[in-house]
Amino acid sequence: MKNIMWLRIILTGLAIEVIYGLYIGFIRWYEESILTSVLALTVLMVIGGYLVARKAHSKHLLQGALVGLVGVFFYIFVAAVLTPDNGQSFFGLQFWLEDLAKIGGGALGGYLELKQSEH
Repeated sequence: MKNIMWLRIILTGLAIEVIYGLYIGFIRWYEESILTSVLALTVLMVIGGYLVARKAHSKHLLQGALVGLVGVFFYIFVAAVLTPDNGQSFFGLQFWLEDLAKIGGGALGGYLELKQSEH
């Protein structure tokens, strides 16, 4: 995969997940819902995808989506490896919606940068 900025993608994806973790743990003072989680993740991943795609010379959408994918893998690692539930990890509707928000938000950020760079 030529022209993919792997280090920038990995660091940005991890940073966005840490920021989201801070949001969950310290900033959010109201009841959690699927809507607030998905919206927060989408906004954060749009920003992350945009920042990575800004430095890219090609494949802006892919690089933005990869930021979200790094976030997905990081969450799976944390949920399954660092906090095992006797080997049983259940990923329900909220998990899948958040994953779509991560990958879609990152791709949207890459798309926004692509459109901005064309002008």
